[in-house]
Amino acid sequence: VLIEDKSGESRNISGTLGGNFANKKATLMIYKHRNKRGLESQLQYVEQVTLDVNGKYSFALKTKEEPTKDTGDFIVLLGVQGASASMYIDTIPAPVPKYNVVFVDDENNILSTQTVEQGGEAVAPAEPIKDGYRFIAWDTALKNINADLTVKSYYIPNQYSVIYLDWDNKLIDVVEYEHGEVLSAPLFQSKDGDKTFTGWDVVIDGRTTATKSMIVRAQYKVNKYTVVFENWDGTELKRQTVSHGEKVSAPNVMPIREGMIFSGWHDAWETEYVTKNLIIYPEFEYLATAEVPVASVEAGIYSNAQTITLSSNTKNAKIYYISIPINTNDEGYGEIEEPFEYDENGKIINATLYTAPIDIENSQALVFQAFAEGMNDSYLIVESYEITSSPTLKITENTLVRKSETDSITGNIHYNITNEGDIVQNAEVIMAIYDINGKLVYIQKSKPETITVGDNYGSFENVNVSNMTSTTEYTVKLFLWSLSDSMKPLSSPTIFTL
Repeated sequence: VLIEDKSGESRNISGTLGGNFANKKATLMIYKHRNKRGLESQLQYVEQVTLDVNGKYSFALKTKEEPTKDTGDFIVLLGVQGASASMYIDTIPAPVPKYNVVFVDDENNILSTQTVEQGGEAVAPAEPIKDGYRFIAWDTALKNINADLTVKSYYIPNQYSVIYLDWDNKLIDVVEYEHGEVLSAPLFQSKDGDKTFTGWDVVIDGRTTATKSMIVRAQYKVNKYTVVFENWDGTELKRQTVSHGEKVSAPNVMPIREGMIFSGWHDAWETEYVTKNLIIYPEFEYLATAEVPVASVEAGIYSNAQTITLSSNTKNAKIYYISIPINTNDEGYGEIEEPFEYDENGKIINATLYTAPIDIENSQALVFQAFAEGMNDSYLIVESYEITSSPTLKITENTLVRKSETDSITGNIHYNITNEGDIVQNAEVIMAIYDINGKLVYIQKSKPETITVGDNYGSFENVNVSNMTSTTEYTVKLFLWSLSDSMKPLSSPTIFTL
C-alpha cells in the first residue's frame, strides 16, 4: 500500500488577474528547474481552479519534494483558459549551500569563524598582531567560496639593525638581524693597552635574540699590574697593585749590600708609567772601579800589521775583548754601549779573555774592558786600526829645541814619506805644536805635492816659534793629509815631545 507523503512545506500561492479573466479556468503548474534524472518527471504540482469575478486565484499546496541543490529552483507557471501561453508567477528557490570559513594565525589559533553561502565572499577579520612580526596577507582568496575553508595568516619577521660601538663610540660593525635571530658578536679585539675587553653591555651568550634595533657597546676593565721591589737576595721590600699608567714610588727602605753602594733601581723608569707586571731589583756599585785598560798601539792608520798588547793597572784584572772588522770607507764606527753577552751565571760568552798580544792584520776595531773581583767594571774602550797601503811619514832628522831663556822653539825637521801604493796627488804635511793642555800654539804646512812611489823627502827649515809661555812640555805632531779627498789623513801622525 502506497502511503501518500504529506511531508514538505505548505505554501500558498495567490493573485489577481483582473475582471477580464472572470470565471475562467486557471491551472497552476510547478516544475523543477533541472532534473538529476532525465526520465523523472519535472512536474511537482498541478491544480486547476475557477477564477472569481475579479480574476482572483488562490492555491494551498505542497510540492512532491522540496527544492535542493540538485533539483535547482522550482518554477511556478499559471495557465488561463483562452490564453496563448502560460504565465510566470513565481520561483520557489532551492536552498543555497553554506560553508564554514575559519581564519587562523600561524600557530593555528582561531581568529574568526564565518558561514558563507556558496559563491559568496568571506570577510577577513582585523589584521592579526604578532610580536616581532608584520602581517602580510591571508594565504587563500576570500571570494567565490565553494567549500569549507581554513584561511591562515602570513607574517614576515621584523628587521633590526644592531650597531656595535667601542668604548669611545668608535663604530665596530653594523649587523642586520631578523626578529628572533640569535645575536652574534662581531670579531673584535681592542687595541687599547690600558684596558681589557670583558664583553658587551648586552648579554650575547648564543641564546639572546634580536627583538629591536639597538646600540651595543664594548665593556672593559682597566688593566691592573703588580709591581714588586726586591732586595738583591730576592727578599720582597714592597708590593703594590696599580692601574695602567699609574706611577709607583720606590720603598722607603734603602737596600743594603755589604761592601757595595746602592746606585739605584734597575729599570726604575718603568715605574713612572706602569704598563705591565714588574719586578724591580736594586743595583749596587763597588767602592772601587777597575782601571781602564790601555792598548800599546794608538788607534790610527797603518801601512802594515800591528801587534797590540792590552794592560790594566788594576792587579789581577781580567781584560776581555771583541775584534770587529771595519769598512775603511765608513766615516765612523758609532758608539758601542754594551758589546758583551753574558750567560745566566754572569759569565761573558761572546768575548775573548786577553792572554797574549793581538795581531791586527786587517782593518778592525778592538773593543775591550777590564774586570776585577770586588770592583766595578772599567769603562769600555774602543780603538780602531786601519791597515792600508797608504804612505808612511817618518822623521829622518830633528833639530828642534826648546829655549826656555827666550821662550822659543827653533830648529829643523827633515822627514821621509814612503809610498808603496798608488801615486797620491795634492798632499801636504802639517806640523802642529800643542801645549800640555792640548791647545794648538803653532802650525806650519808644506806646499801641496805629489807623493810618488818610493821615498819622498821633505823638511821644515828654520822653524822659529816665539812667545812660548808654558813651563811644561810641548807635543809636536806631523800629519800627512790628502787635499783632494776631503782632508782625509793618509797616515797616522808622527809624535814627539819637547
